[in-house]
Amino acid sequence: MSRFTRGRAPKEALKLTIDMFRPNATGASKSRKAAVALADRLVRGGVIETPGWYDAASRVGPSPRPMRARKPKELTYAEDALSRAYYKRDPTAAFDPIDCESTRTHYVTAFARRQLEVMRERKMNEREALTVVEREQADERKRFAEARREGAPISDDERVLTPSASDRDVEHGSLIEAIQAEEEARWKEHVEALKVKVGETAEEASLRVAADRAPRRRK
Repeated sequence: MSRFTRGRAPKEALKLTIDMFRPNATGASKSRKAAVALADRLVRGGVIETPGWYDAASRVGPSPRPMRARKPKELTYAEDALSRAYYKRDPTAAFDPIDCESTRTHYVTAFARRQLEVMRERKMNEREALTVVEREQADERKRFAEARREGAPISDDERVLTPSASDRDVEHGSLIEAIQAEEEARWKEHVEALKVKVGETAEEASLRVAADRAPRRRK
């Protein structure tokens, strides 16, 4: 066994392992070149097994010059600002998933693109175009809701400015308003059921149920 193998093999084997997994080290090109040279010495000395990358690195070594590339520019689209404005107006829209298997454009993106189109074609500012597209969105929502009530629902493939969820096809400004309207309708049904059951008026039944639900003070 040579002096190199006896005295320095353990330390250099450890150094080789560290250099191989040090991507952020300064002088990366020199570090990779030194790792190849070190691996060559250790393999030839029989200290370590031949690494899987050894043959390729021995034939085509690292570039002597450090590789530098310009930072790519951020990819942006003209409608991005309008999409962000939409999510600010309706934060619940962020909970509507994007179907990666569908070829239909997400309705928020479609809304922003339509708004941008109106701004350019009709020479309108952002607020004026928003009013136009919101009216179109409300008309589309109303058309789908009417078709569903009539028992002839329209395919979701024809949607452009509205989400696919059928419970959004209501004549309300947002999902929160739709939920509130649904809760109010259920509350009225509950009150009417109590009215029939005990012979009370709707107002009297409502007051009695509210009183039962109110927290009682401890004596």
